[in-house]
Amino acid sequence: MQKRKSTPPWRSKLTPYQDEILTAWYQERATLKTIQSRLKKYGISITLSGISRFIRCRKTSTDPHQPPQPIKSAAPPKDPLAELTEKSVAQLETEWQEEQRKK
Repeated sequence: MQKRKSTPPWRSKLTPYQDEILTAWYQERATLKTIQSRLKKYGISITLSGISRFIRCRKTSTDPHQPPQPIKSAAPPKDPLAELTEKSVAQLETEWQEEQRKK
């Protein structure tokens, strides 16, 4: 009798292919059947419901084996007074004159 190849109970056999599966599902809008056929190329046989459960469990959670992504903060709003003080008097005069001509 051949022993079944298994992974530890806390780790899915799909974990190494997580990025590929989630990209195919969310960005490429691939079907579960398509994802299943892609996984067969790697020698992984899994049911459609198994793939569905894997996606559902990982759509909001992150992989504990990967380091956390740094949080990108938005640039602080620019102060209008700082904008004026950065410009020279000549630039300010030119802009003012152009606005007056438009009116």
